[in-house]
Amino acid sequence: MTEERPAWRKRAARFVLLFGLALAAVYLLPRLPREQTLVFHVPENHVERLDVSYTPRGENEASGGFTLTFPAVSPRDVRHQVELPNGDYELSIELTPDKSDAARDRETRFERRVTLAGGETIISL
Repeated sequence: MTEERPAWRKRAARFVLLFGLALAAVYLLPRLPREQTLVFHVPENHVERLDVSYTPRGENEASGGFTLTFPAVSPRDVRHQVELPNGDYELSIELTPDKSDAARDRETRFERRVTLAGGETIISL
C-alpha cells in the first residue's frame, strides 16, 4: 500500500506541472511577436519618404517604428514587414512628398487604427 501512494503523487505532480505549462502557454502565446505585413496604399507616386510609428492601443508611448525612403518614384502599394504581437495598434504616419507641384499641397500626416492578426494589413492614405 505504501507503493501506491507515491505513484499517485507522481501522477498528480505531473498533472499540476502540465496544467501550469498549458496556462502559461495560453497567456504567453498571443503576446509573442509574429510577422506582420503592412501595406500602405499611397494615393500618388510622389513620395520621397514614409515615416511610421506604432503604439499598442491603450499605451501612451510608441513601441517602435520605421522609415522608408524612395530615391526615385515610390510604388503605389508600399509593403513593409514588422515583427509585432497580434492586437490593436495606432499608427502615426508621415509622408514626405517629393518636390513636384502635384504633391506639394497634399495631406502628409495620418493617424490610423489597425488590428493586426498576422498576414497582410492594408492601410489607405
